[in-house]
Amino acid sequence: MPLRPIDAVFVHPERRCYVIYHGGELWQLTRMKLDDASWWRRQPYRGDVSALYLSQRQYIDDFDLATKLRTLDLPKNLHGISFPKFEDWWLTHGFDWLKDIIIKGDSPLAAHSVEAKEKVSSATVNQPLSSTASSANNANSKPNDTQVSPSKPARSSSGNIFDDMLAELVDEVLNTP
Repeated sequence: MPLRPIDAVFVHPERRCYVIYHGGELWQLTRMKLDDASWWRRQPYRGDVSALYLSQRQYIDDFDLATKLRTLDLPKNLHGISFPKFEDWWLTHGFDWLKDIIIKGDSPLAAHSVEAKEKVSSATVNQPLSSTASSANNANSKPNDTQVSPSKPARSSSGNIFDDMLAELVDEVLNTP
């Protein structure tokens, strides 16, 4: 079963650089900064793939680069594993992992997980002490109209680029034969 190529951020600890797995290829950034300028200066990675480790941080702060690279909020137990082990996991479990998350109605995108955490923390900070627990619980639960069902992929109505990317990913995962 063919899988969509994944975008993932790896670290080369000896060279102190990021290596991005994008479109089935490895791209070395010229410095330890995840931004659009670094992406424009990227070069094909020609080193030993076993020297690459999955970064703990898959979220990309730079908006322009985040629209090009759709990194996923990968399971925490994968952080720090070598590229060959990650590639084996992705080929074996990646499709099922993505499908399970999407069927639950959650977003697999790293940008969405960070945005959700920021919303919960800002709601918690801005709420009176007596309503903090209930607002955090409400922020973590999703209303029925935003949950993704297998027969109806989510579509963006807000014009948010990350929502559009999620909708495309949901459509691709759920409509794969």
